[in-house]
Amino acid sequence: MLIGALMHAVVFGNVTAIIQRMYSRRSLYHTRTKDLKDFIRVHRLPKALEQRVMECFQTTWSVNNGIDVSELLKDFPDELRADIAMHLNEELLQLPLFESASRGCLRSLSLIIRNSFCAPGEFLIRQGDALQAIYFVCSGSMEVLKDNTVLAILGRGDLIGSDCLTQQDVIKTNACVKALTYCDLQYISLKGLQEVLRLYPDYAQKFLTEIQHDLTYNLREGHDAEMDSETNGGVVKKLPPSRRRGRAPARRGALPLPQIPRSTGWVGVCAPPALASALPAVPPRGGEAPPSRSAEGGGWRLFNWVGEGAEA
Repeated sequence: MLIGALMHAVVFGNVTAIIQRMYSRRSLYHTRTKDLKDFIRVHRLPKALEQRVMECFQTTWSVNNGIDVSELLKDFPDELRADIAMHLNEELLQLPLFESASRGCLRSLSLIIRNSFCAPGEFLIRQGDALQAIYFVCSGSMEVLKDNTVLAILGRGDLIGSDCLTQQDVIKTNACVKALTYCDLQYISLKGLQEVLRLYPDYAQKFLTEIQHDLTYNLREGHDAEMDSETNGGVVKKLPPSRRRGRAPARRGALPLPQIPRSTGWVGVCAPPALASALPAVPPRGGEAPPSRSAEGGGWRLFNWVGEGAEA
């Protein structure tokens, strides 16, 4: 009987411990939620702000399960922390911007990369703010706004920030960046980045050159004016093809638009043969014959006021 009682205690003791471990994370979640609600109540946060706070807490918890990586790894050796950080930030460090960086430089950069989160409708940056970091969009969609006009749409893999990172003056932003969906971001603070570049001067020069081409959108105040002046002077800087926004890629095999001389009096009528006969007649101008229409031939046709057609 004594042995049976001991076995009963051991079995049920282990089952209790297993159940407690299973629900420990849930218990921590409820504890944090209660603390957050008490904070909101004590400080009398407005209802809209309360909703934003709770939504942010619940979403970030679902992403990291309440684990603070920096707090968890703070007592680890620098060598081990750097290896873990290299693995966690692998996607950002594989950008062309960091291709020429040495392994030591990449390890230093990985230790200063931080994670951030934006809910739909939240502003990551507002126009006129001091720029604090360069940001990498890991997931989600964002828009760049200026004077209520959408300038660009950002998505996964896009990089936003400034191309002037060595100057000591405050970098003011020229537009707002607002989340359209739930967004996960990684960022490198400008202060930390400057310290790393100071340690690796050879790479610093390459970095300052490459970032001008790799930025999806340059938020530095005054950058737009520089681009306008360069465009007016005949020099136009373009983003790499994979980074351009608002332009549809050219289709292979698309028919080139014909060059129409202004002195020949051509009417701007250009249609495929299948649609040429369906074009409405253009009323004639003083003394001129109306334009002819034709569906013959296999290409596009142009028509002028004297009844002659030309193959494009």
